[in-house]
Formats: sequence, C-alpha cells, structure tokens
Amino acid sequence: MIIEMFLFLAFVVAVGAVIVKAYEWRQDVLYGPYMRDLPDQANQ
Repeated sequence: MIIEMFLFLAFVVAVGAVIVKAYEWRQDVLYGPYMRDLPDQANQ
C-alpha cells in the first residue's frame, strides 16, 4: 500500500510538472520568454 501511494504521488507531481512546463512553453511561444525577462524589465 505504501509503495502504491508513493508511486501515485510521484505520478501526480510528474503530471503537474509537465503541465507547468507546457504552460510556460505556450506563454513563451505566444508572448516571448516571460520569466527570464521580468528582472530586466524591472531595471529599465
């Protein structure tokens, strides 16, 4: 039971990471890199 719970949680975390990466990729494609440019925009 413990092994199955651990594997399920690892699967949920992996799916969440894939969703976040897909969202970041979509934002980069639509609007350009948005996370890496924020500090540069704040300094201008």
